[in-house]
Amino acid sequence: YLFYEEIMSYWNNVKTDLKIDSNYGDFEIVGNDIYMTRSSKEILKHTVIERFKTNLNDFNLNPNYGASLEDFIGRGIDERLAEDIVTRFRYSLTYDNFLSNNELEILSVVMGNTIKIYTYISTLAEEIQITVTYDREGINFD
Repeated sequence: YLFYEEIMSYWNNVKTDLKIDSNYGDFEIVGNDIYMTRSSKEILKHTVIERFKTNLNDFNLNPNYGASLEDFIGRGIDERLAEDIVTRFRYSLTYDNFLSNNELEILSVVMGNTIKIYTYISTLAEEIQITVTYDREGINFD
């Protein structure tokens, strides 16, 4: 039997971070200064999106960081691809205990030439949802 504190992932300990625009990967500037955020929910959401969009070896100091979706370019969209993306997303969030499997649920739905991937993260305060659309054009965050 494990107490909640023993299985809690490390994102729960993050109290402040530089605000990154998860669309472009740039620091956000407000009033000619780098913007900092203290919102755990905002830090969590943008870090998850960053990990989903990052390829392996993009960060020299952490080569295992990212879902590396570039590996799937050219594959036909089907249930097998959806399963592979879900597996890759889960690994990118849990390999270093950023999130624990207990906090995470990832579901996919194949709709023609599109895969909708729903990521649900359970926090103490609420559930956070991130929706990804994967198609021939790449990925988009809804």
